[in-house]
Amino acid sequence: MKNAMTKVSTALTQAMLNIRARLVSMANSEDGIDIIIMIVVLAILIGIAILFRDKLGAFVEKLFDEILSFQRDCYEAL
Repeated sequence: MKNAMTKVSTALTQAMLNIRARLVSMANSEDGIDIIIMIVVLAILIGIAILFRDKLGAFVEKLFDEILSFQRDCYEAL
């Protein structure tokens, strides 16, 4: 289960780095309003992720438990 959580954490970190790279490239462009919109959207997404961090973790754990249970049931049926 920790492996799955590590993968999710790695994916989120990579997504944040991609967003940061886009923000840097947008900062070099002349469209200032786009930068402001992107920062506001990013702040909202981070806020939502922080608020629902525990629920998201529980959801991912439950999802993987159900997948593993289904896999065991299929294996036992053979």
